[in-house]
Amino acid sequence: TITFHLIPAFGPQRLCDISTLQLQSFVLGKMDSGSGWEVCNHLRNLMSNIFASAKKWGHFARDNPAIGVDLPEKIAVHEKHALSAEQSQQLLMILPEPVRTIAMVGILAGLRIGEILGLRWENVNFASRTLRIEHAVYRGVLGTPKTKGSRRTLPMPEALIRAMEGHSYRSEDRSGLVFATRTGKPYSDTNLLARVLRPAGVQIGAPWLSWHTLRR
Repeated sequence: TITFHLIPAFGPQRLCDISTLQLQSFVLGKMDSGSGWEVCNHLRNLMSNIFASAKKWGHFARDNPAIGVDLPEKIAVHEKHALSAEQSQQLLMILPEPVRTIAMVGILAGLRIGEILGLRWENVNFASRTLRIEHAVYRGVLGTPKTKGSRRTLPMPEALIRAMEGHSYRSEDRSGLVFATRTGKPYSDTNLLARVLRPAGVQIGAPWLSWHTLRR
């Protein structure tokens, strides 16, 4: 970011020569050239952090000029959809197992699909009625969650406990992944989405249905 955006724009200048107006023009120019709102906001915040650090270290004595930089109102690119309670019930009625239980974990526990597919039976504690998030599946590979904060323990509501208990009775191997193929490998979220979840969404009048939608 610094090499490709900031240095070409401000590299030769001293910090004390950079004004709020210049920063404002820089950010709006990036937006006009096609950069998204998030990118422009990141550039503004990065410049603000640079000025704040310089002041902390005694290299800059003025007020932070980046604080006065404004961005246009953020407009959502895609409309965000959410299932109604009725649609959720309809969906769970028509989904086959194990996708039905996978969907219930998404709806009732709010997990990402990678976290659901990365659940191991050792992470499911029926005694304490909790799920422990320790792993996640990304592109078919089992690994760790996206961030340290993603490692967490969540309560299971009664309906989810019943669903998970039913799934455990149907599982041939309760020593590995909760949701595994016959070979013990993780399911492909994209295959399940295309073959099962999205067609079910069409049936209930929600053609926009995705794994992320369940978390809403």
